[in-house]
Amino acid sequence: MYRRYLSLSTSISIDSTDKKDEVLEPPCTTGIEHLLTPDLIKKSRAVRARCKKAVLDEQERQDRAGEHDPIKLADVSNNHSKWSTKRAVTVGLLQSRDLR
Repeated sequence: MYRRYLSLSTSISIDSTDKKDEVLEPPCTTGIEHLLTPDLIKKSRAVRARCKKAVLDEQERQDRAGEHDPIKLADVSNNHSKWSTKRAVTVGLLQSRDLR
C-alpha cells in the first residue's frame, strides 16, 4: 500500500557531560496539564490516529485516480478532527476567562 507521510517530531537534543545525546521533549507551555486525564489523552491519540488514517486513505485514493484535490484532503481532515477543534475552543475560552 502506497502512502505518503511526513512525520514531524519536535525534540531538543542536549549536550551535557553526563547525559550526552539525551533527547528531551519540549515542555507544554499552555498551562492545561491539570485538565489532562489518561482517558482524555487516550481519546486524543485515537482521534488523531483516525484523522491521519482518513487523510492518508484519501490521499491514496486520489493518487490511484490521478487526482490532486487539496481541498478534499482538508475537508477529510476537518471532518475527522471536529472533537479536537471543539476541545481546543473550549480550552481557549476557559483560559481567556482566567485572564480577566
